[in-house]
Amino acid sequence: MPTVTNEQGGSQSFIEADFDCIPPEVLKLLAECLGFGARKYGKFNWKKIPIEDNLSHAMNHINEWRRGDRTEPHLVNAMARLTFALWHAVNSGDQPERYIHPDMIAAEKEQEITALAEAVKQLDRRGMSYRVRNGEIYAKEPIPEYTPVTLESAKSLEQFNFTKKENQNDPTR
Repeated sequence: MPTVTNEQGGSQSFIEADFDCIPPEVLKLLAECLGFGARKYGKFNWKKIPIEDNLSHAMNHINEWRRGDRTEPHLVNAMARLTFALWHAVNSGDQPERYIHPDMIAAEKEQEITALAEAVKQLDRRGMSYRVRNGEIYAKEPIPEYTPVTLESAKSLEQFNFTKKENQNDPTR
């Protein structure tokens, strides 16, 4: 896990979650809503409610808010129901535990392509044998087998002892 160092020189693990972005007033309202529900129905009663019911109730609360009904805290109730639905989705495996937006995937792919392109340049400069197949670089090692050059290994190609030996097990033939 990457680390960060603060102005005072203190180092710690970097976390992608930015809890400062959660408005404290919203978090307090959600906690109050959940506390009310826990006292009324039982602390973890919500775990017994199917995801579809939670989504339906959330949509109902959103619709009531949009219609102008202010007799209930509809937005907080909708947020609570969406929180429960999200919990069910994560625990069933339908939603990854880590937030992954398509833009993040594109950025990671771009980094990987850049690193692999740099690896090819290094291999070319060193006169080493390699093959590119299905977006992967296979470089010859003394084993002698072609070994995939990964994003991590592309960052430090010095760990490879490349040779130009031919190999009958070449996966690119």
